[in-house]
Amino acid sequence: MTEETREDTLDFILSYTRGAPEQLFSVADALDSKVVQIFAAASVVMGLAGVSEASVHGSKAALSFLWIALIAYSCTSLCAFVSMNLRRFRESLQANVLWRDYHDKDVSEIKHAIVDDIRTSFGENREIVDGKAEWAQRGLAAATIEVLAVVLMVISSRLV
Repeated sequence: MTEETREDTLDFILSYTRGAPEQLFSVADALDSKVVQIFAAASVVMGLAGVSEASVHGSKAALSFLWIALIAYSCTSLCAFVSMNLRRFRESLQANVLWRDYHDKDVSEIKHAIVDDIRTSFGENREIVDGKAEWAQRGLAAATIEVLAVVLMVISSRLV
């Protein structure tokens, strides 16, 4: 393989991966929006459960379901908190670092450094985004349990 071919390959990889960090940041922002929506919906459900007649004058079964809903809401809150606080992304090389460390290097060396930095930061940031997604899924599961518990609370209070 000639030096020119490797330079072409390096140019291709650099242009192909240049937008990768921004794409991950967009995914993280979308996950944050979903987590806020899940938490907001869970809060509304918990609020409605709290003001319902079933929570005040309900049977023991209804009150048990209310406790289950409260525990599930607490889990949803915890999941939202953890997911929203996974934000320490590794940034790619910026102009100040490039100038400080590479101002006297060959352009090919700089390109290699940038591609390597994008590769490394993408891997680290991908783990953060995957963690956010995992906590968002847990929060959604907890919110689903909360909604089911509130529905069962209302139904059981009507059966008495």
